[in-house]
Amino acid sequence: MILRPFSKSDGNMILSWINDEREFYVLTGGTLGNYPITSEDIYNAYTSRRDLMVFIAEENNKSIGQFGLYVTEGKNYRICYVIVNKKERGKGLGTEMVREAVKYCFDVLEGESISLSVFKTNKPAFLCYKKIGFKIIDGKEKSFNIMGKEEACYEMILKRY
Repeated sequence: MILRPFSKSDGNMILSWINDEREFYVLTGGTLGNYPITSEDIYNAYTSRRDLMVFIAEENNKSIGQFGLYVTEGKNYRICYVIVNKKERGKGLGTEMVREAVKYCFDVLEGESISLSVFKTNKPAFLCYKKIGFKIIDGKEKSFNIMGKEEACYEMILKRY
């Protein structure tokens, strides 16, 4: 698997990986704006934040997913916008992609920790993060309003050592 930087031409591909409005909000927490969005909206959201690095993961010359990474404080990073191509889900490629994100953060950026949020109802993603070594941060839960319903999230962290 290789990682490459997000480019403007990736927007339509990413949109094709999202099945519907609910999934859009679950995958993005609503931080990309309101559904429906366009590829231009994605590009503007990703490029408007100078601290955000967005990557496309490729396997055998095929784009299988994307994620964002940004600094929270010092050498601590946060993973966001983890989206796996819907045709590639359930094959372990999302786990491999997140492992590559962790490797990049620790080996290239020399990060000390990586955090993320995952909806409690998103069991496949939660199990993926747990398998990689992320731990739930006790007492630090969040919730987001997804289409009029409060959805609880786990806050998780992986420390370098």
